[in-house]
Amino acid sequence: MDVTNLDVKCDSCGIIVNPKGPKHTMLYGFAFAIVFALFFGLFIGGSIGIATAGLGIAATIPLGILGAYFGYKIGSWLAGILDGVSCPECGHYFG
Repeated sequence: MDVTNLDVKCDSCGIIVNPKGPKHTMLYGFAFAIVFALFFGLFIGGSIGIATAGLGIAATIPLGILGAYFGYKIGSWLAGILDGVSCPECGHYFG
């Protein structure tokens, strides 16, 4: 649960609102998902495949999916830190 799930009073305009989440959550989330998926899937899966003479290449896809999941979570968290949460009425940032 975060502040976007609650009704809060804006210090700037004095209205009780449901705050908007960060503007660039999807952008940061997908960017980090792609980077982490490439890292986990290509580099780690490829090195396991090379080290095991091709027997570990099946690890590439699951590791890529895990990388995409954790990359999206990290990107969304980073968007919250960089953008912040704003009031939908006046645009004032909370926190």
